[in-house]
Amino acid sequence: MNIKKLSKIVLALALVISSQIGYAEEWQTIDHYQVKNGVAKDTKTGLMWMRCPLGMKWKGETCVGKSNEYTWKKAMQTAKSTKYAGNKNWRVPTVEELRTITGNQDGNIPDTNPVFPRSFCNDTQKQGNCIAWTSSNHENRSNFAWILNINDGHEDYSGKEGKVAVQLVRDEK
Repeated sequence: MNIKKLSKIVLALALVISSQIGYAEEWQTIDHYQVKNGVAKDTKTGLMWMRCPLGMKWKGETCVGKSNEYTWKKAMQTAKSTKYAGNKNWRVPTVEELRTITGNQDGNIPDTNPVFPRSFCNDTQKQGNCIAWTSSNHENRSNFAWILNINDGHEDYSGKEGKVAVQLVRDEK
């Protein structure tokens, strides 16, 4: 086989492989989100979210595994060192940002959420497993931070030594 013919075959195979990879990595639109694998880009806010809390993995159409729980300080540190979906600039969201993925802006929480499934809220044996940290400090108590229940949108605050889940975000724009 001559070099020219071999080069054409290699080029053809490379095109086939790259087209298959490109297909697998196309973004899908759900509501005002662009989703792919374990991330969702909010086209309204310009934020990119992990679709699952830390410790869980995206599989098919849901999160699987068990969410990790962190103190507030450890959540902040872990966010800074997390690399996911080719990005390093992940952070713990503010309470206002976390509200946007629960649907709680208008007080009407949808039963299902295909972009951010609440599969980690299904463990009824464990209290607080739907609770996630925010980076928002309590206004009057420096050793407290705001938390949000991903399942029902309820906001509260907790001592920073408590341990709850964390769902990370990054600025996409």
